[in-house]
Amino acid sequence: MPTARTVSDQLRDAIRDCGISVRQLGRRADVDDGQIHRFMSGERGLNLDTVDRIAGTLGLRLVEALRRPGRRPARARHPGAATATE
Repeated sequence: MPTARTVSDQLRDAIRDCGISVRQLGRRADVDDGQIHRFMSGERGLNLDTVDRIAGTLGLRLVEALRRPGRRPARARHPGAATATE
Protein backbone atom coordinates (compact mmCIF):
# COMPACT_ATOMS: atom_id res chain seq x y z
CA MET A 1 0.00 0.00 0.00
CA PRO A 2 1.45 3.45 -0.92
CA THR A 3 2.47 5.72 1.92
CA ALA A 4 0.46 8.87 2.50
CA ARG A 5 2.27 12.06 1.59
CA THR A 6 2.74 14.53 4.40
CA VAL A 7 1.15 17.97 4.47
CA SER A 8 4.68 19.40 4.26
CA ASP A 9 5.40 17.40 1.08
CA GLN A 10 2.15 18.57 -0.47
CA LEU A 11 2.86 22.19 0.48
CA ARG A 12 6.36 21.99 -1.04
CA ASP A 13 4.82 20.69 -4.27
CA ALA A 14 2.26 23.50 -4.29
CA ILE A 15 5.00 26.10 -3.78
CA ARG A 16 7.09 24.59 -6.59
CA ASP A 17 4.08 24.53 -8.91
CA CYS A 18 2.64 27.96 -8.07
CA GLY A 19 4.45 29.82 -10.85
CA ILE A 20 5.94 32.57 -8.70
CA SER A 21 9.34 32.86 -7.08
CA VAL A 22 9.96 32.12 -3.41
CA ARG A 23 10.78 35.82 -2.98
CA GLN A 24 7.42 36.86 -4.47
CA LEU A 25 5.58 34.27 -2.40
CA GLY A 26 7.30 35.54 0.74
CA ARG A 27 6.26 39.11 -0.01
CA ARG A 28 2.66 38.19 -0.78
CA ALA A 29 2.35 35.94 2.29
CA ASP A 30 4.34 38.28 4.58
CA VAL A 31 6.84 35.48 5.29
CA ASP A 32 10.63 35.79 5.14
CA ASP A 33 11.73 34.20 1.87
CA GLY A 34 14.75 32.67 3.65
CA GLN A 35 12.33 30.77 5.87
CA ILE A 36 10.54 29.45 2.79
CA HIS A 37 13.88 28.46 1.19
CA ARG A 38 14.88 26.52 4.33
CA PHE A 39 11.49 24.79 4.34
CA MET A 40 11.80 23.90 0.64
CA SER A 41 15.25 22.36 1.20
CA GLY A 42 13.98 20.32 4.15
CA GLU A 43 16.31 22.14 6.53
CA ARG A 44 13.48 23.56 8.66
CA GLY A 45 9.79 23.14 9.25
CA LEU A 46 7.14 25.86 9.40
CA ASN A 47 4.82 26.79 12.23
CA LEU A 48 1.08 26.64 11.59
CA ASP A 49 0.68 30.42 11.36
CA THR A 50 3.25 30.51 8.55
CA VAL A 51 1.63 27.53 6.81
CA ASP A 52 -1.73 29.34 7.04
CA ARG A 53 -0.31 32.50 5.43
CA ILE A 54 1.40 30.60 2.62
CA ALA A 55 -1.62 28.36 2.00
CA GLY A 56 -3.95 31.38 1.96
CA THR A 57 -1.72 33.17 -0.51
CA LEU A 58 -1.71 30.11 -2.78
CA GLY A 59 -5.48 29.59 -2.41
CA LEU A 60 -5.04 26.24 -0.64
CA ARG A 61 -7.09 24.72 2.13
CA LEU A 62 -6.63 21.64 4.26
CA VAL A 63 -9.22 18.92 3.77
CA GLU A 64 -9.43 15.55 5.45
CA ALA A 65 -9.27 12.58 3.12
CA LEU A 66 -12.06 10.09 3.69
CA ARG A 67 -11.10 7.10 5.79
CA ARG A 68 -12.39 3.64 5.19
CA PRO A 69 -15.10 2.59 7.67
CA GLY A 70 -13.65 0.98 10.76
CA ARG A 71 -10.18 2.48 10.32
CA ARG A 72 -8.79 4.33 13.26
CA PRO A 73 -6.97 7.66 12.83
CA ALA A 74 -3.18 7.41 12.68
CA ARG A 75 -1.39 7.64 16.01
CA ALA A 76 0.74 10.67 16.77
CA ARG A 77 4.37 10.10 15.87
CA HIS A 78 5.78 12.25 18.67
CA PRO A 79 5.40 11.38 22.37
CA GLY A 80 2.97 13.73 24.04
CA ALA A 81 1.43 14.95 20.76
CA ALA A 82 -2.35 15.02 20.67
CA THR A 83 -4.27 12.76 18.33
CA ALA A 84 -7.65 13.28 16.71
CA THR A 85 -9.27 10.95 19.24
CA GLU A 86 -8.05 12.70 22.39
